[in-house]
Amino acid sequence: MAPLGRRAAWLAALALVCTANLAQGQTITACISKGDVDTCKSALENAYGTSLEFECVKEGSDDECLKAVRGGEADVTIVGGTQLFAAHNTYNLAAIVAESASADLGTASYYGVALTKKSMCATLDGDTNQDLDDSLQTPITGLDNSLKAKRACHTGYRKTSGWVLPVGKMIEGGYMDPDQWASEAKTESVRVDAETVEKFWDDNVCAPGTTEFGPKYDDSGNGEIYNGEDGNGGLCKLCKGDCSGNDPYAGYYGALYCMD
Repeated sequence: MAPLGRRAAWLAALALVCTANLAQGQTITACISKGDVDTCKSALENAYGTSLEFECVKEGSDDECLKAVRGGEADVTIVGGTQLFAAHNTYNLAAIVAESASADLGTASYYGVALTKKSMCATLDGDTNQDLDDSLQTPITGLDNSLKAKRACHTGYRKTSGWVLPVGKMIEGGYMDPDQWASEAKTESVRVDAETVEKFWDDNVCAPGTTEFGPKYDDSGNGEIYNGEDGNGGLCKLCKGDCSGNDPYAGYYGALYCMD
């Protein structure tokens, strides 16, 4: 997700679209999951003055903001690519403003970059790197089986560039097999993508945070942190804190610190 200042600017753009059919004096409510409501409200007021009334509310996650919009408690919110799918399929919401880094919105793209230490890789000619970490039996050659049982730091569970793109690529390539772990995942009340990733990395993973539905879920289907039976596994073994979305190893910078 974008920093607060950028998010506030996009909330302003969203609010502008929403004002088309609103009468003067009617309040537009924006939902945020990060930052503070005062900064959000100030950004909206600075953009459009006092001719319109603005209010910002804060929820605990992007999913909660989507619920707020669906339930009429908010008018607009901002989400990433992963939540956009849920916004449409689960909450019956539609995108009204999109950002493109290219000149043509029709070619808008989202890139994810996989990083590893040079000492963990094979050389360009395919030979084993002489500086290879002694704890690794084989060097890493790409998004393939050479990664199996290595250590992984994801930005968070079901985050777009830190989970959806790499996990999807690994499943597409046949390196991760959700069908193999579907039964065990159901027995443990764990979403199958979480179980698949845990097993591939042999518990050596940090993928903090939750969504509304996972990675682990309770009897009502609500998402919970997945830290394994002993509280030190699942998607949390390599995490530094509580494995929540606020874990020191969560997010882009957190994932880099996790690799250190």
